Amino acid sequence: LRELIDSLIDLRKNENIAISENAANSRKRHIEDDDYLEYLWKDLKEINDLFLPFRTQTIEKWSNKVQIASGIPLNKKFKAINQGVNDQIAHVLCDRERLIKRTQLKRNADKILGKAKIFDDTDFYQQLLRELIERSDDISKVNVIEFHFLCLDDPVALGLRWATLRQTKQKKKHVDTKASKGRRLRYHVHEKLQNFMVPIPSGTWHDNMIDELYSSLLGKKNDGLDTDESEGKELNDNTVE
Repeated sequence: LRELIDSLIDLRKNENIAISENAANSRKRHIEDDDYLEYLWKDLKEINDLFLPFRTQTIEKWSNKVQIASGIPLNKKFKAINQGVNDQIAHVLCDRERLIKRTQLKRNADKILGKAKIFDDTDFYQQLLRELIERSDDISKVNVIEFHFLCLDDPVALGLRWATLRQTKQKKKHVDTKASKGRRLRYHVHEKLQNFMVPIPSGTWHDNMIDELYSSLLGKKNDGLDTDESEGKELNDNTVE
């Protein structure tokens, strides 16, 4: 167990976070002593104190990046939610006894001996769900949350469902402000034509074509057509003579 503790402490040592390898080694000189636990806690406190500036700078850096990506200016410090992340953490941790009691509440009917053995982080996950509902623009995510919580008969699920419905009702419609006064062309895209062919003009039928069609259907010869052709031949012969 002591070797495991030493390995975990050594993993936290890093030159990039201003913790040298020689720091917090007092416990190794008292491995066989009865005061080993005391020196172990002393080494852990030393590592935490050395790690504190790096932790504070890292949290502040990434908090500023998130605020910039969300469109919140860094100099907007009037609201409590827009305060620095380290200030918010310090404000939340100022009442540690209340936070510890909130994590040791008995929320079910199960018989448990000793409240100190209970750890309940329901408040933390409730806050995460509220932030997801407030920030999410995708209705499918909200539906997933409703699916998991509608079956639970508790006020938290009902409160989350009510917040979801209120957000969907208050959602503003997208209005194009540049579409008025002819500043933007309005048009509708028609579907593509399928199986389309350009019509071929067949022309008009004259009388001889109609007579020939009916004659062929009735199985008769067209006498009028024959007489016209014979008369045409006789006229041609007379002109030749």
